[in-house]
Amino acid sequence: MIVRAALASLLALACWTGLARTPSGHHDGRMRGVALAEIHPGRPLSAYRHALDDIRALGADWVLLPVFGYVDSAGAPGVDTDWERGYSMAAYRKRVAEVVRAADERDLAVVLVPYLLLRVGQEHQWRGNLEPPDWPAWFRSYRGFLEHWISLADAEGVALLAVGAELASSEAQETEWRSLIAFVRSRYHGPLFYSCNWDHYEETPFLDALDLVGISGYFSPEYDEPTDDRVLDAMWVEVRRAVLTWQERVDRPFFFTEVGCPSIEGAARHPWNYLAEGRADPIEQARALASFCRAWHDRPEPAGVFYWNWSPFRGGPSDRSYSFRRKPAADIVRGCLARPAP
Repeated sequence: MIVRAALASLLALACWTGLARTPSGHHDGRMRGVALAEIHPGRPLSAYRHALDDIRALGADWVLLPVFGYVDSAGAPGVDTDWERGYSMAAYRKRVAEVVRAADERDLAVVLVPYLLLRVGQEHQWRGNLEPPDWPAWFRSYRGFLEHWISLADAEGVALLAVGAELASSEAQETEWRSLIAFVRSRYHGPLFYSCNWDHYEETPFLDALDLVGISGYFSPEYDEPTDDRVLDAMWVEVRRAVLTWQERVDRPFFFTEVGCPSIEGAARHPWNYLAEGRADPIEQARALASFCRAWHDRPEPAGVFYWNWSPFRGGPSDRSYSFRRKPAADIVRGCLARPAP
């Protein structure tokens, strides 16, 4: 199985996505990527072009583009057809298509990942615990939301497409998911994956219907543990053992769709908490990403990793976001991306 995941599947990815044309030294099939944040039709396209140049300069040859839709609340019956106030979904898709083309101009392969956001909700509510009144009806609505992104991905030559991300409460609807995956395959002629949340990847039942599996890598040490390098490294050793055991069972190549940490003091203890408050601490972010790199850079199993994230509009020592632009973590990511796959 490991041979299949680490070698055969990566060779298949190379055929699917044209990795033979990737930049110097990156011919081993591993996806070396960075997520580009905050794509918005109200921002200048030039900002994203400059950001893609920066991502290329870091040593990435893949870029992950997160695209967003909305549900009114955790209990909403379906996905909204409109986007943000003052901007249409069509304008948003047009801007995303322009960014895809700009990435292609820079020889960056594109991964497109649709996410859902809640317009209204309590602090604990998010896309991972949606509770619609009628799941089949919800999936029909979600299919309609995906359909436009599928068309864009196929028309623009997107290398890899997600059918969903971190929708943990929906994953028990296995029949609906398998039907949805078959629908996406009928419209998009590339490899498909689903991005599992870090605390739910072992429970997702339909992974055999996909080509790869993504994992959002926001694993956390115990709450009473400090966030020094010793604790973080030990955590990743345990995570690595669990993930590789799981991979033997699902028999699919996997990659990390998101690995990130906010630049906030203590954030390595709960890197998934995008609502965290606290003092800006870019060193905490750098230490968290360095620990991940130490645990995984010499392992053959992951098909790739995407560091979260690079924003054209955020960065610097006082910024507390996930963006590592103009922060010490940028050097960590550059070093990790430069390492050859084993």
